[in-house]
Amino acid sequence: MKRRLYFLYFLLNLACCQSLSLSAQSILSDQLVSDQLVKMPLRSGGKPGEYEGSPFLTDSFQTGQIVLTAGSKFSLPMRFNVYQDILEIKYKGRDMQIQPNDLILRIELDVHTLVVNAYELDGNKRRGFLFLLDSGDITLFQKRNISFKEWRPAKAMESAPSPATFKSSPDQYFARLTNGTTVYLNSIKSLASVFPNHQNAINTFIKKEKIKLKKEDLLTLFAYYRSQGD
Repeated sequence: MKRRLYFLYFLLNLACCQSLSLSAQSILSDQLVSDQLVKMPLRSGGKPGEYEGSPFLTDSFQTGQIVLTAGSKFSLPMRFNVYQDILEIKYKGRDMQIQPNDLILRIELDVHTLVVNAYELDGNKRRGFLFLLDSGDITLFQKRNISFKEWRPAKAMESAPSPATFKSSPDQYFARLTNGTTVYLNSIKSLASVFPNHQNAINTFIKKEKIKLKKEDLLTLFAYYRSQGD
């Protein structure tokens, strides 16, 4: 009798898991994935790939994991298009893309963790992929940037035209506060206000350690903040 009950329990769990898996696949295919790949910018009459540099975090596809807010997980070949702020994936034998969507909890790609978060920049409200650098009651994000320079014909005294080029631009940093608001860290002076409970100590630390708006310094600052306790 017990064996039959265990067997029935196993079948019920298996059916439940299969149902969840099918539902998760439906979410991935119907609500997240698009096969309308955004075309790379090119000079007039140019061919795909006619540029120097790269719009990607890494050019090659790597197996990464998409974790949805519902708890479902998918391992897929992927690469992050920094320039266009989209995730390119290989799904069901096709090259497809995923744009920032609230259904995504996080994306694990190599050593990086990306999350979808709302923020304001240059007076415009946006939602995009941000790199998670430090998490806790106050969270540190990094926005990587790549700019594109159009192809330019050769000027006088130049032997050749200037090719279309992708080039890394300065990173930008954001902090999500305890109230859920995400603020842009646009200056050293703005840093201390992110930590209202330890503002004086943070100000002193910033001056002593000569903290700058760069990844290594900000991680050092956040580690110091954690050491202060509540």
